[in-house]
Amino acid sequence: MTLLIYDCDGVLVDSEVLASEALAELMTSLGHGMSAAECAHIFGGRSVNDVLARAGELLGRPIPDSLGKEAAQQLMARFRRELKPVAGAAAAVAALPHPRCVSSSSAPERLALSLEVTGWPRCSDRTSLAPRR
Repeated sequence: MTLLIYDCDGVLVDSEVLASEALAELMTSLGHGMSAAECAHIFGGRSVNDVLARAGELLGRPIPDSLGKEAAQQLMARFRRELKPVAGAAAAVAALPHPRCVSSSSAPERLALSLEVTGWPRCSDRTSLAPRR
């Protein structure tokens, strides 16, 4: 049996650019100016905890928990407004006959929101990933 496992961020949904832009804004506001491209290179694919730890290292001080939570909430609001599916992902997924699922290092809340906003249904071990029509 073949099972296709997709990552979400950057594969099904175009979230990496938005996340990098938001992180660049946060780092700049904390006194360490960074571009979105620099943030993508340094922080891309990391969990929230890893991002906050690395950001703290770059700043020379830890990021307060309250600021990290506020930044996460702002990113989720940005996702609700701006997140789009990756062009061609729905057609590619639909064209393959195998069962499929999503695996992600993103927090479950972020994953669920990303899939919902872009029209991908949430999956369980009994459903396949398929775009809503």
